[in-house]
Amino acid sequence: MENNLKIKSVAKKANMRTNLLILGLFFQVWAINGFFVGGNKLKLALLGMGFMLIITTVFTLPKGVKFIRFTFISFVLFLSYLFIAILSNSNTTDKLTVVFDIVCFFLLLSGYLMVNNLKYFSQASPKIIVMITLLTVLGVFMYLKYQSVLNESNLNSRSVVETGNDSDINAIGLAYTNSVIFFILYYFLIYYDLKKWLRWFVILSMASTIFLIFSTQSRGALIYITLILIINNFYRLKSMKNILKFVVYFIGFIFVVIIFYFQVVKSIPALQAKVDGAIDRFGLLSKVANKGDAKADQSAYQRTLYIQDFYNNLKDIIFFGKENYKPYPHNQFLEIIMRWGIFFGMPLLFVSIGCFFKSVRVLMRGTTVNPFINMVILLFSFAFLQSLSSMSLDVNRILWFGLGFIVGLPSIYKLTKKKVVLR
Repeated sequence: MENNLKIKSVAKKANMRTNLLILGLFFQVWAINGFFVGGNKLKLALLGMGFMLIITTVFTLPKGVKFIRFTFISFVLFLSYLFIAILSNSNTTDKLTVVFDIVCFFLLLSGYLMVNNLKYFSQASPKIIVMITLLTVLGVFMYLKYQSVLNESNLNSRSVVETGNDSDINAIGLAYTNSVIFFILYYFLIYYDLKKWLRWFVILSMASTIFLIFSTQSRGALIYITLILIINNFYRLKSMKNILKFVVYFIGFIFVVIIFYFQVVKSIPALQAKVDGAIDRFGLLSKVANKGDAKADQSAYQRTLYIQDFYNNLKDIIFFGKENYKPYPHNQFLEIIMRWGIFFGMPLLFVSIGCFFKSVRVLMRGTTVNPFINMVILLFSFAFLQSLSSMSLDVNRILWFGLGFIVGLPSIYKLTKKKVVLR
């Protein structure tokens, strides 16, 4: 009797801890959508609340020798990176950037501590799933409402807020955060046994995030989402039953997209202009690929200039980073070497790449050890890929949380003894 009560108590605490952690991760990214709901104050409040939910949920877990050792090594590297930035007169030592760096440092530790205490986590409750789904739809709706009254001067630009707005919200950041939200919802859809009405509500919510991402004209986010979905569903398509389910979900998703396009997008000039702009940007990318004309796409061309600048100044960069470094080169690898040089940067670079390949192996084979593993790996995989074409390391918070998590993740062979079955 006492053992049964203990088991129920542990399960209840695990469920509560799971709920709070998922909400913390969700608020870290939905805060950007929250701007369109309640302005900049709500955005900042949600960022702070999301961070505190993660920290208070994870740092109350047991801490072993492995965590203390990882914390010490991470702290030494953190101080080394800060010292190099000061020494090289880098433009990353302002108060705001340092605060962001500290946040990322604690998220790194949170991910590592969490993966070593997976027994304290289970599945989120249906109420949390409903709450996240509703907030996602609300955020997209308020974004659409904001776009409907956007100044005409913004119609033909990628700006998602009024000119002169001090919210620091841009198209790339909005696409990134909503892509993370998309994968949180996707995780619920694939790895949870949801009721039919909730399953279709989640699909509707996912479709709304795709529309928002498309309206930002962010090609990278859409390409990376597609790539991760292919990787994650590759082994499932060996079963005819799963193929049929995939076809049904895909048709339902496309149906929602078509209705949304003709009923909503067509009625909002600012949004229509942004969707048309996204189509044009994909056309430019195709032109670059087919004709090799890099200058045809200024966005892609600027990134090639960053790469050229890196190689042209490699001798000055290679040891301790670039003097007077200014953010950001639109690529994680370039940013790491340019900020911290070959000696201090390469360890982080190798760990980051190793964690990505480790996550891909889990995505391709699946694991039922703990459903939380799948969610974090989905989020990290996207954050990593996005860092190859945009997103400075200072603001890619999900990347750091996932990095700590996957560093502490057991061997792939221990995780993949069982396969995930698509419900």
